[in-house]
Amino acid sequence: MNNKPRVLVMGATGQVGGSVASLLAREPQLEVVAAARNPAKASYLGVPVVLLDLDKIETFAPALEGIDRLFMATGYTVDMLRQSKDLVNMAKRAGVKQIVHLGACGDDDTRVAHYGWHQFIERYIEWSGVMFTHLRPEIFMQNLLGYADRFRY
Repeated sequence: MNNKPRVLVMGATGQVGGSVASLLAREPQLEVVAAARNPAKASYLGVPVVLLDLDKIETFAPALEGIDRLFMATGYTVDMLRQSKDLVNMAKRAGVKQIVHLGACGDDDTRVAHYGWHQFIERYIEWSGVMFTHLRPEIFMQNLLGYADRFRY
């Protein structure tokens, strides 16, 4: 019987989720599972891949089956509120023990809509009773370096 915690990483085909999945896969005490809307696009990660499409709630329960920890990264639209609420509810029902939520920077009294949406999601995760970690990055170095190409003379 495998007693390793199973970690589901959302956004596995993106920059952040892909990096998280690759780094966690190096940890022998964890079993990493990548979540993707298109599982074929995540096959290069070398970890099991499950279908998880935030626009299709019917994909949530199968993707969360047997998952202990969830790295939660969502899109940046107002739909993320509904999608995240549904995902948190399903994660709790599935017995997920911890949610690590990739949010956005900003004070709790922010007036920036995108930051506020993430903060509503943070409060919902907290309200769910599932153990949580909120990440509020300001910027990612790979994004910053990507901007440098625009300014070459």
